[in-house]
Amino acid sequence: MYENEEDWSKQLDTIILELKGYNSLFENNSGFMILIGKLAALKFCEDKFAFRKTVFEAITELKNIVL
Repeated sequence: MYENEEDWSKQLDTIILELKGYNSLFENNSGFMILIGKLAALKFCEDKFAFRKTVFEAITELKNIVL
């Protein structure tokens, strides 16, 4: 959506809200907090390179979350 210049920020807000809910269910897993932080940082990326890098970092963090 970002690369197609579509409105992606509302989708992102929904994902972050859901992750905050999961975080509370899983007793404040630090992995969730790191993931939430990386996703929130997407709103401040100034170019496509930084945006993509942050997305891939978030994906890596998501893969590392142990429940």
